[in-house]
Amino acid sequence: MFKKRKNNTMKLEISDNAKLWLMLSCLAMVVIYSALLRHIGRNEVIENFEATEGRIITYKDRGYSDAGSGRTIGYSYVVKGITYHRNLYTGIKFKDCGNIEMKKSCRDKRFWVIYSKKDVTKSLINLKMEIQGITSPEFPKSLKDFW
Repeated sequence: MFKKRKNNTMKLEISDNAKLWLMLSCLAMVVIYSALLRHIGRNEVIENFEATEGRIITYKDRGYSDAGSGRTIGYSYVVKGITYHRNLYTGIKFKDCGNIEMKKSCRDKRFWVIYSKKDVTKSLINLKMEIQGITSPEFPKSLKDFW
């Protein structure tokens, strides 16, 4: 592992396998760390939340690219007159939403959003239950579909 040089200094030599193992370990730690942050943020919202209405503002369908299939959806919600935005990656697809130009039917979609009372920038949305056009929509009985 250490190799002595002619000038009596030591040089650390790392094999290719060790470099690969180190790189994969670092990648695994980053993935675990981001999953932990998502979990903590989700719990913070669920433990002490208020509900409001949200709407889709951006929709990007990845199709079946190298990054995998799925959609990146941006949504907004208003709390005390201030508009907040969040993006999420999901497998849920809306037929009337397109990549290039969002149709009016997509922009008109409304969903339940819950946000943290402690930090209103942290929110979750339920994309499985559209509430546009419903007078006094019923709030979901479960929070399992909020992401």
